[in-house]
Amino acid sequence: MSNAARWGRVFVAGMFLVANLATAGRAQSPQYPKPTELPNPYRLVEGWPTLPESMNGGRWGEVIRVHVHSDGNIWVFHRCFNTVPPGIATCLGRGDANPPILQFDPSGKLLKSLGGGMFANPHGFTVDNEGNLWVSDVNDRETILGLPARNAAGVVLGQEVLKLDQNGKVLMMLGRPAWRSRQMAIFLFPMAMAAMPRTALASSNSPRMAASSRPGVTKGRRPAISMTRTISSLAVRSVASMLPIA
Repeated sequence: MSNAARWGRVFVAGMFLVANLATAGRAQSPQYPKPTELPNPYRLVEGWPTLPESMNGGRWGEVIRVHVHSDGNIWVFHRCFNTVPPGIATCLGRGDANPPILQFDPSGKLLKSLGGGMFANPHGFTVDNEGNLWVSDVNDRETILGLPARNAAGVVLGQEVLKLDQNGKVLMMLGRPAWRSRQMAIFLFPMAMAAMPRTALASSNSPRMAASSRPGVTKGRRPAISMTRTISSLAVRSVASMLPIA
């Protein structure tokens, strides 16, 4: 038998072997159901939670975060039942009747509301193991829709992370309110936080992340000096993130 004929038979046998292996593989591969064919363990509860008519007629605006705490209660951080500007609705001018922080029990009953007048553009929210609330404001403007973005003390709101107790008392402030210098700012649009024992992490819309490892105190929302480590892609440096108490 010539070499050409011999190699031809080897090639044909190899092709049959590959075909048989492929067929066996297809026969043994598990067949998974389509996602639409899987059972749905969730159901929509109409009318949950219950909002009082005094709060925007019981209608939601832009909701940012929903947190189910270990005690079973649900915290909702939202933009004061507002929808303008679209996608980043403001709490300015909404008053105490439209608070951005709400607490509900599992049945949907409103337990607590707080935070009125504290935010311009609320964004990030989490609850730590001790039940403290961590919230952020991403505003970087002095006016929004023609309204001054200042609190009752005249301070421009935004570019800060606040630690609150469950009654809305400010326990700590990270960042500088509405600080616009990109070289000196601790935060540029703080988006999200993660709270752990003795440490809080906050990520911002820049290649930076700030971590505070000291508890800090405040007086009239003017925080004591606390050392915050700012982490960038180039360096790690410690800076004073707080303004001194008067």
